[in-house]
Amino acid sequence: MMISVKNDTSGELLDTRDASLFLFGNDKRGNFYRLYRMRDDGLLKTKQIGKRFYYFRKELEEFVSQENAS
Repeated sequence: MMISVKNDTSGELLDTRDASLFLFGNDKRGNFYRLYRMRDDGLLKTKQIGKRFYYFRKELEEFVSQENAS
């Protein structure tokens, strides 16, 4: 029996794939690198758990609203 788990993007933390889908509408590898640069430049705060980084959904929403306001 196989159990399928659908990612829920309504949670507080998003992994890189879900953050890419949220900001850019797709999960292409190039967008992952854009997120990494944004994280490294301090544009987005992240939470590191183990070796993985997670993005705060609320901050991504604020980033999108700032971009739309400009």
